Amino acid sequence: MRLVRFNAGGAVAVGVVENDEIAELTHRTDRVPLGQSLVLSGRRWARSQVRLLAPIARPPKFLAIGKNYAAHTAEMGMPAPDAPLFFNKQSTCVTGPTDDIWVPRDAASVDYEGELGVVIGRSTRRVGADEALGAVGGYLVVNDVSVREWQRRSPTFTLGKSFDTHGPIGPWVVTPDEVPDPQDLRIRTWVNDELRQDGSTSQMVLPVAEQIALVKKLRPEAKTVGVIYSSGEVNSDVQVAVAKEAAAKEGLTLVEKTITNTSEVEQAAASLDVDAIYVPTDNNGVSGLGAVIKVAESKKIPLIAAEGDSVKNGAVITYGLDYEKLGYQTGEMAVRILKGEAKPETMPVEAQKDPKLYVNEAAAQRMGVTVPADLLSSATKVGS
Repeated sequence: MRLVRFNAGGAVAVGVVENDEIAELTHRTDRVPLGQSLVLSGRRWARSQVRLLAPIARPPKFLAIGKNYAAHTAEMGMPAPDAPLFFNKQSTCVTGPTDDIWVPRDAASVDYEGELGVVIGRSTRRVGADEALGAVGGYLVVNDVSVREWQRRSPTFTLGKSFDTHGPIGPWVVTPDEVPDPQDLRIRTWVNDELRQDGSTSQMVLPVAEQIALVKKLRPEAKTVGVIYSSGEVNSDVQVAVAKEAAAKEGLTLVEKTITNTSEVEQAAASLDVDAIYVPTDNNGVSGLGAVIKVAESKKIPLIAAEGDSVKNGAVITYGLDYEKLGYQTGEMAVRILKGEAKPETMPVEAQKDPKLYVNEAAAQRMGVTVPADLLSSATKVGS
């Protein structure tokens, strides 16, 4: 179902898109109804007769995660973050999907970024990964417009992300029943009818499925893998949801332990009765990594991390980004452009083709884990 907010003849209304028509609803007009029974007013409009508005006029919160795509991170010449980089866009920046974007007269660098927007449809707090998607009311397209010089002047990004009209959203909210996999959606951005970005939500930075698959390579007989993460940390919820699906494909049961602060990490780890432990890029989990390492060493079970620094600090293994290869791949894209074989405005976004394998042999020995020779031969060895 596609829910819209629109202006017809000077009156604002909400409705359901049905092919080339909109069936009007009898609901409040400042936002589309989510998780409610829909009541039709009986009026119908041709889409050509109306102007689509932002589906939610003033979202109570407008949060985003920066540097969450490998190719975009490489484009900026920056390393991928070890933990989710949240920033805020003021809700006053929200505007409709076809409204003009105002460029401040003193702005030298205004950028556009097509993004997947996730609309939280009900009040929720401290939910686990298996419940998180149940709180999603729908999905929409977001243009994350940025004034880069102001963004760089503020450590929170807020100034550069929140100018009026710099948050177009819409054109409608698509309900979850029509989005079976939000991590496999194509996202394209046009500027004045020219295609400038062509990517997919599958190109997000963290190769979670590959990391979970390492459990079976280290312990073929493993049946369970524990995961420690902060309840309510959106990026962690997404990673755990992906991990849960990946674990099922590997014949593993994911056992979740949620925490609210770093002091709870050791108790959570000690309470796990599992064959391996996985720590995603969770702020509290990574901060308390030392406690998880102690438990894994005492129980003689492998600890799989989500990024290379955690392996360097005492986890056994992970797949992460290889910045040298990513740079080389970016260079290949540049060569294709210089040879006239591709155009920047239409070239699809590329993610790193082969994540880098990191192994800490000393940590493996302390946890009683034998790393297979085929993994060792292709791995970058770190830590001590």
